[in-house]
Amino acid sequence: MQPTVFIASPVRNRAWVLPAFLDSLEKLDHPAEAVSHHFLINDCVDASGQILRDWASRRQRAVVEEVRTGVVGWNRYQYPHYDFRNLARLRNHLLERFLASGSSHLFSVDSDVLVPPHALRYLLRAERPVVAAVIANLPGCSVEASSAHNFLLRRDGRYRHEPGVPTGIFEVDLTGAVVLIRREVIEAGARYGEHSSGEDLAFCRQTQALGFGLWCHGMVRCVHRMDDPGQTQRLVQRP
Repeated sequence: MQPTVFIASPVRNRAWVLPAFLDSLEKLDHPAEAVSHHFLINDCVDASGQILRDWASRRQRAVVEEVRTGVVGWNRYQYPHYDFRNLARLRNHLLERFLASGSSHLFSVDSDVLVPPHALRYLLRAERPVVAAVIANLPGCSVEASSAHNFLLRRDGRYRHEPGVPTGIFEVDLTGAVVLIRREVIEAGARYGEHSSGEDLAFCRQTQALGFGLWCHGMVRCVHRMDDPGQTQRLVQRP
């Protein structure tokens, strides 16, 4: 049976990158009839909502939902100025929407990440309960040039970045940003939680406690636009 994929993203003040982000989602080489989209807009003060609603209006399986969290004091929602107070709640809201959708997989993608066309195909083929693409976690860096990525391994009780990125599928202890999650993981109870290091930490710990492994795919390398609107999609390449 063909996997059905629920693509979900919380969005706040991303108008500067949304056209490129949505274009990258459109180019994913998974059958369109097996993909749905759900965008959760929260406390935007820019044109993000209108951009998403215009895009969704031209598609049958795209939903734009708006919530008000009450968080104030941020005009932009970009690295390194994240406020983690509500991210866990927003992501868990999307998990519930995913469960109601009946889809077999959740593809959680941060809205400042540009995914390559082969991303879903490779991640699905990996057949792991949780498998992430790789991004650089330093502004303006490609995956190859960065010394920090969206995966860490736990060594001597601490989460640490590892040098380089393997080219295959490799197990990790912490990941996030661009993650394919099988339904069974969410049904088992894995959820996001508040933490000073980010909501992904609680999710990864719960996932491992439930007996599921965490993995990354070194052949799925994305562009992390972060707070650098000058980066271009030329870095996203099909292998």
